[in-house]
Amino acid sequence: MGISSANGTSAAPKTGSALHHSVTAFSVKKGLMMLRGIEACCPPGTGDAARPQSAEKGKVMARRPLLVTMRDRIVIINKSLINQTCGPNGPHAAVPPALSCCMSPGSPASADSDSKRRRALPIPRATLGMQTFVPDSSVVSDTVPSVNFGDRAKGRLPDMIVLHYTGMPDVEGALARLCTSGTDVSAHYVVLEDGRVVQCVQEAKRAWHAGAASWAGEEDINSCSIGIEIVNRGHDWGYPDFPLRQIAAVIALCRGIILRRDIPAHRVVGHSDVAPARKKDPGEKFPWRSLANSGVGHWVQPAPIVRGDVLKMGSEGDNVLALQESLASYGYGIKTSGKFDTPTTEVVTAFQRHFRPERVDGIADQSTLKTLQTLRDSLAPGATTAATT
Repeated sequence: MGISSANGTSAAPKTGSALHHSVTAFSVKKGLMMLRGIEACCPPGTGDAARPQSAEKGKVMARRPLLVTMRDRIVIINKSLINQTCGPNGPHAAVPPALSCCMSPGSPASADSDSKRRRALPIPRATLGMQTFVPDSSVVSDTVPSVNFGDRAKGRLPDMIVLHYTGMPDVEGALARLCTSGTDVSAHYVVLEDGRVVQCVQEAKRAWHAGAASWAGEEDINSCSIGIEIVNRGHDWGYPDFPLRQIAAVIALCRGIILRRDIPAHRVVGHSDVAPARKKDPGEKFPWRSLANSGVGHWVQPAPIVRGDVLKMGSEGDNVLALQESLASYGYGIKTSGKFDTPTTEVVTAFQRHFRPERVDGIADQSTLKTLQTLRDSLAPGATTAATT
């Protein structure tokens, strides 16, 4: 099962406390204790004949595991961890890619997950022979240098994260486009479906990922942000669900960046947030709630969809003006005209993709309006969506 359903709604996995419990509960100490307990039952090197027999019925006591090598011990421990994190009914949390966890049937990463993990990283020809660099993040598995970058304007330090999907049929084409001269496109990081993280541009440099965009009154988004491309075919190619392993990697990567750069939760946004007229990514299937539960991004529970008055294309007046002012105060680039026009529809649609994905139609219904108000009210005292200098 993917993170969300085809219409963008589902009970998101418990990726907050459940995720951190999965990581911390299985400590090194616990692992060693398990090994000692297993060895006491059945020392290494014993065979079937050495297994203890039941005094009553002479049957093998299957509950005592057979260990032959250290590898077997690790497998048994991993199975124990899988049972903790997944349970009998499949996974209930997006676990970090370093941990073994089953994928439920129907997931994009289930049927072919093994083959994807075995695939070699597709290195674009244009980058062969280029000098690599030391990754900024400890979760990076490979560096594939891109030639498409520059210096941040006025030495600006990044204080935003912008999440994208690649929107291309395969990772080979995406990496080639991001790293080849002449495309004028790049990103700092690329997160593959199998959870591998590739760095293409150093964080200190200005990657070319946002294009024409604006947020909180600032238009040079590339200079103030770190861009992360998430491998997904996107709306034009079927828009599959995001695999759990991939989302876990995104969370781990973003948490590191947030700690290093002191990035506020409300300045972790999607490409569609900063460019609502042009972009849909990462889209309504992206599990923003799961990220927020793990300390990445800003999120509130969307208000339920109910019947009531709505604001839509052609509406005018103070209510439309108040909506536009609220969207602008949160960070969206929108003119406050009091008229519900095409740009307003585009911004409302982008807001819904991120914060109210159950219905994405560009109509400001009561659910959209209440969710926006709750979102603004939930900002920490003194927090501002405006860029810092």
